[in-house]
Amino acid sequence: PAAWEELTAPFDINYAVLFHLSPNSGSLIKRLYNDRSWHLVYLDSRAAIFIRNQRQNRRIIERYKKAVFQPKEENIAGLRLSCVASFEEINKAYFFIDAGDYEKAETFCRIAMVKSPASDIPHLALGMAFLYQDRLKEAEVEYKKALKINPLCYSARQNLKALSVISAHRINNLIEQARPE
Repeated sequence: PAAWEELTAPFDINYAVLFHLSPNSGSLIKRLYNDRSWHLVYLDSRAAIFIRNQRQNRRIIERYKKAVFQPKEENIAGLRLSCVASFEEINKAYFFIDAGDYEKAETFCRIAMVKSPASDIPHLALGMAFLYQDRLKEAEVEYKKALKINPLCYSARQNLKALSVISAHRINNLIEQARPE
């Protein structure tokens, strides 16, 4: 966070355009998304634009900030007509997972599930969102749904194994804590 301010302050940087699918963008996304001095004004399946919360930007912020969080009406109306995986919704879900806004991530995962019921990807993304919230049982359910759709889904198998390890570790900790000294 301090490095970002040191980098941007001398140049009076007013906006940031991020390719949010980049493996290293997550920490900056989370930092800007949760910083009240920045607003997310644009988000699509690949890029996000943040603008600094300054007087000269207020008109842009007011015009675009709410549109970012709402799925397009035409997408909602045609949900049951699409059988293609909704990469836009999935990528937005992963953006919000990176930002730590799991409620919005869940919304976009569920839209993708309706648009593409034969895809395991929305279940993997939602499982990840639940995992990051420590909602392990719900994560397990989503990973199992992904495997039901795609029995060869390596990520779902690995994530279920990881959940087993986490659960076993927690049980061992509880046993250790319960032992008399």
